Amino acid sequence: TGSGQIERRARILSQHTEASLLLSYLVLPTVVSVQFKSLRCSELEGLGVRYLRADSSIDCDSPEYDAFVGNIIWLLTVYLCIPLAYLGLLYRVSDRLHTPAGTDDDAQQKILDEAALKLQEESDPELRPLKFLYKGYRPQYWYWEVVESYRRILFMSVLTVVDTPVRRGFVGAGLGLVGTFVYREVAPYQRSTTNLLNIAVQHQIWLTFIYASLLLNHDGTGYTGVLAGFSKETAGVIMVIANLR
Repeated sequence: TGSGQIERRARILSQHTEASLLLSYLVLPTVVSVQFKSLRCSELEGLGVRYLRADSSIDCDSPEYDAFVGNIIWLLTVYLCIPLAYLGLLYRVSDRLHTPAGTDDDAQQKILDEAALKLQEESDPELRPLKFLYKGYRPQYWYWEVVESYRRILFMSVLTVVDTPVRRGFVGAGLGLVGTFVYREVAPYQRSTTNLLNIAVQHQIWLTFIYASLLLNHDGTGYTGVLAGFSKETAGVIMVIANLR
């Protein structure tokens, strides 16, 4: 029948939309990271010649490099707008992403409302492909995956343009501290255990960046400063333990 064909087309469109969104979500940080890294130039000491790290045959002061940058910039702009597309799609259905407001005493009604929302997620062709973008977050933070996408891009891509490894480490540590404070105050996840684990991860991120900066204090024979007297093996074991805590 006509209604059956319409429903089948809507289901197929929903499946293809979900696959496309999921693919873009998975490749976004990596692609943007490669694009940022492809813009980095290095200078030959004493010669004053700058070359592209991704392709040392390209002079960073040449018209060829300017054309290369032009091509990368517009592609980078397109990829950086992908999370905004997520935001637009989520905003269209944001009124359907939460249960009606009620009293805390009406626990049974709350359970029924949540069950009804789950059924709607499976039957609504507009909600189904977006589930992976909002599931797990509290209703008022239906947009938080967009924030997470830009946070991942910031750590994986933008940090690569910081000129020296030591500065990169301390900038990463500062961003990690900011993330710790934000997630502690916002607590965007539905489960309290997830919020606590996420805060622990934020602490781990900034501590790892600090530790990595300290590891760079190496004079060729041993570590200096805080890590003076440590061997490479000892420093590596400490790094592993820090990432398993």
